[in-house]
Amino acid sequence: MEGKSLVAILVTMMVIGNLLPQTEAQKIPFMQCFPACMIVCKSESKFPKFLTCPITCLKTCLHPPSPPPSPPPSPSPSPSPSPSPCENN
Repeated sequence: MEGKSLVAILVTMMVIGNLLPQTEAQKIPFMQCFPACMIVCKSESKFPKFLTCPITCLKTCLHPPSPPPSPPPSPSPSPSPSPSPCENN
């Protein structure tokens, strides 16, 4: 009984693991982003507000804003109709 339930759990975990999205590497590593963010945040904030800088920078550096979606391709202009050789007046 225990062997079957263990196999079922392992199979379930493997299926779920395959369904989860894989993460991509960030262009700006966290160790570069966080100190820079802290410096900017503390320089722009006064006493009570700068106490929230670590949380703000943690959110910013762990989940950087995604790039804006690219605009849809513009429709190509339709070619102008060429006069047919049969229409000679």
